Amino acid sequence: MEKSSVHYHHSAIQHYLKGDLLKAKYDCELVAAHIPKHASTIGLLATIEKALGNFEQAEKLFKESLEIDSSQADILCNYAGLLILKEEFQSSVQLLNKAIIIAPKIADYYERLGYALWRMCKYEYALKSSLKAIELNPKLIAAHQNLGVILQAQGQLD
Repeated sequence: MEKSSVHYHHSAIQHYLKGDLLKAKYDCELVAAHIPKHASTIGLLATIEKALGNFEQAEKLFKESLEIDSSQADILCNYAGLLILKEEFQSSVQLLNKAIIIAPKIADYYERLGYALWRMCKYEYALKSSLKAIELNPKLIAAHQNLGVILQAQGQLD
């Protein structure tokens, strides 16, 4: 990747992390204009479109990014998040399992998997996934929330 494209890709990430989605999108589009098949930039653009509420465009971009490079664990997880919003839990679980195979020590992947499995009423698996997320990152609040709703759904109110 040429130097200016690297700069704009990193700039897009920084803008995204700061919550400036429109600047992040602009920087991604600059990279894509020079390198149309840059998988991580397309994946980041998909994530931005998802955050902007443009779900159809986000899904198209997630698929495009993963067609170029299916080993992007974060993009798999972000795409799974979109599918959860669309209540496509089984597809989400498949993507999250792929992400976990690629990067098995990322607590957020297990947390999101636990949530999807809970929504599918697969409480035993949801519990295991949520506990794994907590083991990897005890401060991950969403995993503790998942644990609470899973135990409640199982009737374990203590």
